[in-house]
Amino acid sequence: MKEKTLKLLFYLKRSTQSKEGKSPIMARLSVGRTMVQFSCKIACSPQLWDSRKSRLVGKSAEAVSVNAELDRLQLAVHRAFEYLQSKQGEIVTAEEVKNTLFGLNSDSQGLLYHLEGYLARFRERVGIDRSERRYKCILLFRKHFEAFIKHRYRVGDLPVQKVCRALVEDFEVYLSREKAFKLNTTAGYLSMLASLLKDLYKRHIIDTYPFLGYSIRWDVGSPRYITKEELQRIIALDEKQLGDYELVSRDMFVFACYTGLSYTDIYH
Repeated sequence: MKEKTLKLLFYLKRSTQSKEGKSPIMARLSVGRTMVQFSCKIACSPQLWDSRKSRLVGKSAEAVSVNAELDRLQLAVHRAFEYLQSKQGEIVTAEEVKNTLFGLNSDSQGLLYHLEGYLARFRERVGIDRSERRYKCILLFRKHFEAFIKHRYRVGDLPVQKVCRALVEDFEVYLSREKAFKLNTTAGYLSMLASLLKDLYKRHIIDTYPFLGYSIRWDVGSPRYITKEELQRIIALDEKQLGDYELVSRDMFVFACYTGLSYTDIYH
């Protein structure tokens, strides 16, 4: 049987332009005699597009950024094709490669799909051995993780077969650079990703645990203690100048100082 070959061509849809004057980049994917076209979800300035090279010309920030995205997309297409070949042999179509690339396989439910299941199981345990506060934090994690997948991989969901150490490292870079989060905020979201992936690993949904041997960095810092004089100044604050929320916060803080109750106990 003749081995099927994969061909990928990027081209610019010049007939369509955004308000910024940019045109969308499309992809034409061929596998054997099958072919599909799809949007790369990337746009660029038409004057920078080189049809012969299927890339942007020059060293501008736009050219470097878009070319890097196209390189990543090209690599992802080839990985999807190789994955299907290892699974199905020679019976691979262009449509199947596209579906695998965008996480549309009926037998390949993605990370966000499994995150919903993880959230549902966590919700059932709130009030038993899980806290409502932690549940709300995971909801916020889901928002950032979904945005990361769309930003980094240009897909609505990521197939579980693509879970690897690079995913963890890319997410850390996204949080620290793209979102400009502080070290401990980034570490908090990474720990939530670790909990999700550990759950999927225990359920045999993923074959490896990407956080094995990976160190999440925290900024421990040095605790600062207030003096008795500072505490007295807080107590002496004029209640008429404080809002309702500030007044409650002040009273709870002073109460904790005199009783030794922890923040968590006060919160509950």
